[in-house]
Amino acid sequence: CATAYILLAEEEATTIMEAERLFKQALKAGDACYRRSHQLQHHSTQYEAQHRRDTNVLVYIKRRLAMCSRKLGRTREAAKMMRDLMKEFPLLSMFNIHENLLESLLELQNYADVQAVLAKFSPEAASRRGLSTAEMNAVEAIHRAVEFNPHVPKSI
Repeated sequence: CATAYILLAEEEATTIMEAERLFKQALKAGDACYRRSHQLQHHSTQYEAQHRRDTNVLVYIKRRLAMCSRKLGRTREAAKMMRDLMKEFPLLSMFNIHENLLESLLELQNYADVQAVLAKFSPEAASRRGLSTAEMNAVEAIHRAVEFNPHVPKSI
């Protein structure tokens, strides 16, 4: 069960490598559940709810794997994983994947991509997409944090 592997990775793993190994096992289980529920989601509201849950679990696992990669020094791989995740599930901004992506891009000193991500999640763009008040507050907090970060060049 994917959620059992998540709990093991988060509660029992003593190293990041061990957590990553458990998250990879969770990914296998979670991906199988996601594919199964994806096929059945239109059969009933119960199947639809199950698919939403499986989607959230899968996104969570992939995000945590990206975070493990970043902690293990594989920052480029982590940034790619987060970009792929945002492309695959663009409507799931509740996981704040863009915040993790921004951290990785700043670590890589990839300021042009930081600027592009910030533009995509700017308060103006967010309000056009109809984000909630909490999401708008998160976007504004990111902008304030980057604005006052001494490591970000003035051009951003």
